[in-house]
Amino acid sequence: MLVQEHIRQLIKLANPQSPEEYNRFYAEITPVKFGDIVAWNAPTQYDLARYQVPREASFHVVCRVECYVVNLTSGPADYGAIEPPPPGFAYWQYVVPGTSNPIQIITNTTAFVQRLLDADEYLFLKGGFEAVLVGDFFISPDGNERNVRTLVYGYNIGPELGGRLGRSEMIIPSS
Repeated sequence: MLVQEHIRQLIKLANPQSPEEYNRFYAEITPVKFGDIVAWNAPTQYDLARYQVPREASFHVVCRVECYVVNLTSGPADYGAIEPPPPGFAYWQYVVPGTSNPIQIITNTTAFVQRLLDADEYLFLKGGFEAVLVGDFFISPDGNERNVRTLVYGYNIGPELGGRLGRSEMIIPSS
């Protein structure tokens, strides 16, 4: 249901002038869900989600990021409980494909996690580049290892729809 609602919102924002234009925009949208599970036990940076935006997709727009923590260490009272994202910071960056070498940081590196890790989003990414959502977390409260699970709802869109939605908001790497 969430994916269909995002698609409806994207098309509505593009303000189609006819049923044919609506259908054309609808055909340009491809939903993509991506993310990862990382073991959080130290104060360091973690790659929470990574996506290589295909060249044939002119743009990728991120509409929603969901992130939560679960403790699967047997014994603690919070075993299996779902908790909010870890304390710390989060940001998006473009990286050299297949590496962790940043090309360009897209968002503020000192944004608190609640601004990026459990939030509705409207972030445009350029086709042909690899984007990574990075979490820079503090240590877990009791030192136990916990799993951080992240899911990003994004949509590959074509050039016409991208131009209508926010080409001016696009951040394109300089190199």
